[in-house]
Amino acid sequence: RIGNCAKIGAGSVVIRDVAAQTTVVGVPAKTVGASHNVPAEDMEQSFNTDDYTFMI
Repeated sequence: RIGNCAKIGAGSVVIRDVAAQTTVVGVPAKTVGASHNVPAEDMEQSFNTDDYTFMI
């Protein structure tokens, strides 16, 4: 099972479950990084301003 927001390196062979928000790489895949924050929930997602200029 692959957890939410997990990253699997190209060519990696996953033989075990991958935890959420974890990065795994290699043959067999090993954990090389983990994040415990939830970016989409931490970020300000609104754009409520009338003070901007848009040009194409």
